Amino acid sequence: MFFDVLFLPKKNISMLYKSELQQLVDEINGLSGFSSEQLSHFLVLIRKGEDLLHSIESINHNPLLEVWIDMAFAEINRELNGRLKNRLQELPVEMQQSEFLYSRSAISMVLTNILMHL
Repeated sequence: MFFDVLFLPKKNISMLYKSELQQLVDEINGLSGFSSEQLSHFLVLIRKGEDLLHSIESINHNPLLEVWIDMAFAEINRELNGRLKNRLQELPVEMQQSEFLYSRSAISMVLTNILMHL
């Protein structure tokens, strides 16, 4: 995909990334409940989001967007290395759902902030 965007005007590149990011946010928000499968899928989506953020960061010329991207990376790392790193499945069943939804919402929120600045 990287080479495809090299030949697009800057505005089209931004719109392409915005569309991809919106689809990712929609898919993250579509995760409704905690299960091992949902968690695995969520982790895949987070990695996809990180890749997309790196791509956006590479073409970004907006200092405010750079701040939001840095905040998104920080939040993603906090979730991956804290709440989601084997700890979630060790919690009592009644807490797994709320912790999963909190993590999903936190990631969705930082990605949505970036959407608003693209």
